[in-house]
Amino acid sequence: GIVGMFLGPLVVTPLGQDMRRRGDRDVAIEKQKAIGLALQRYHGDNDRFPAGGIFAAGEDGRPVPMHGWMTALLPYMGEISLHRSVHFDQPYDAPVNQPAFTRDVEAFYSAGSSRRKIGRGLAVAHFAGVGGRALYDEQVGLVDLGIFDRNSKVTSDDITDGASQTLIVGEVGTNFAPWGDPENWRGIG
Repeated sequence: GIVGMFLGPLVVTPLGQDMRRRGDRDVAIEKQKAIGLALQRYHGDNDRFPAGGIFAAGEDGRPVPMHGWMTALLPYMGEISLHRSVHFDQPYDAPVNQPAFTRDVEAFYSAGSSRRKIGRGLAVAHFAGVGGRALYDEQVGLVDLGIFDRNSKVTSDDITDGASQTLIVGEVGTNFAPWGDPENWRGIG
């Protein structure tokens, strides 16, 4: 009994940690599936995927970040009232939008990661879209690295190698962005 008392934690603790890691992975997979289904429903209603980020032209001609792809998905994730509370004519981080964008969206959280808010209390996402134009191919020029980009209008027909072969959303482990951030997408690298 005494030997078991000392050896028990050595055996049980790693087993518990392994089970927790598998459970966290399962949660992340389920959340990504839900986001994927929401993207499909959005595409079905709009004949395109949401833009990676909506950017308006500022008075000085520079782009003003307005809203991100996750905001567009809210009605498809069961967050209709939250979507209706967003002032789309104002940037996501404008004071008038603070009540909406400080709200946690459970569908955008993975298990085991920090939910600490950033900036002026903006709720974060543990997932990011895949996008950007960062790869240069000598034969074709700049190559899209995902479906998300500034003011993008990507359709399923634009995904030439098939959606089942394309990474669209992934879990991120650090540098969480607010879920409303119009640049919550990253290149593959």
